[in-house]
Amino acid sequence: MEKRLKALRIDLNNLVIKEKLILGVDKKRDTVIVDLVKLSKRLNIILKSSSKDIIIEGHYSSDIVPPDIVSHVFVLRRNPYNLTNVLKKRGFKEKKVKENVLAELLGVCLRDAINTFGIDKISEVDVTNITEKKAAEKILSIVNGIQQKAIGKVDWIKKLEEESHLNSLL
Repeated sequence: MEKRLKALRIDLNNLVIKEKLILGVDKKRDTVIVDLVKLSKRLNIILKSSSKDIIIEGHYSSDIVPPDIVSHVFVLRRNPYNLTNVLKKRGFKEKKVKENVLAELLGVCLRDAINTFGIDKISEVDVTNITEKKAAEKILSIVNGIQQKAIGKVDWIKKLEEESHLNSLL
């Protein structure tokens, strides 16, 4: 997608690891503790040095990206059962899988994005069972004004309750 938009793509998770922007390791949760101050400073350097549009990827965006420079925010959503399988295949430990699935179920990233960037800039995109290319096409159609921004259409709690599957995730 960044090629089609002629934009620079910054994956915040990769930037954290590559540049060791870490305070330590949370052994209980099996994850690194990100130094948000250092990450924010590094991101600002990148933002100031680029003449291109920038795509920033990662859930830390709500914590460090200045809202006034943002034109679009896309919160990628995934069915919690599908997410469970994806995370297990990536080697996530059970506790981390449950934490991420619960966050998806409750829409934590969406809430954070709304609180930081405002509802008018946000679109939810359900990426369950679609390719990255198809997800990129959906996003580009919104960026290009072909499709309207959509928010509030993804409700995993309601969907899983209707399917009688909610209790198995909790």
